[in-house]
Amino acid sequence: MRKLLFALIALTLVLGACGKKDEEQDPEETGVLPVSDEELVANDEVAISINDTEVLGNVYNLLYVQTKIQLYNFGQDVEDTDAVKEMTVNTLIEQELIKQAAMDKGIEYSDEDVDAEYDKIMEDSGDNVTEFLEEYNLDADAFKNQVSFSLYLNDYMESELEVEVTEEDVEELYEELKEETDELPEFDEVKDQLEEELKNREQQEKVREILDGLKEDSTIETHI
Repeated sequence: MRKLLFALIALTLVLGACGKKDEEQDPEETGVLPVSDEELVANDEVAISINDTEVLGNVYNLLYVQTKIQLYNFGQDVEDTDAVKEMTVNTLIEQELIKQAAMDKGIEYSDEDVDAEYDKIMEDSGDNVTEFLEEYNLDADAFKNQVSFSLYLNDYMESELEVEVTEEDVEELYEELKEETDELPEFDEVKDQLEEELKNREQQEKVREILDGLKEDSTIETHI
């Protein structure tokens, strides 16, 4: 269960390494990515309504900053802030739909459960998390919201997204890769890695199918 939480922490620490949001600094020279106040919304403003749930600005702002920095780190264009906004909104919608689907399946975490997991994270990496949130004037409750989502996502994936990969499937992928490169290690050396890759692919396909269905059956309004 904690694997995705560690991924969440790692992402936050990577983002925090980008430094303060100073619009006068050049990221090419300083490694700092500016985020203007105009790109963000008020913490208590309703950003998106998804069925009966309202996603507030503090949650949007955190994911927007993370999305923009992640895109920048991968060499993508971040000047088109409308595109960053669209990606952030779509991600928030999908996160909330998965969380709601998990709750419909009987998966439930109390505020105390989320607080306990949040406290564990802060014990391990609290200084880095706090520094990142303060640098971009982000809300700690928004980070706690991400912790909550990761808990629901873990359980939902375990209950709904189990996939089976046969050795024949793995061998087929191996043969495909062999046709593309002569430097592929022996099958036994990469078998586990290829099996994991196939599982990830199938899970992603299942998630996409589930999300497509959830979106069709949901009432979604964007207010920003």
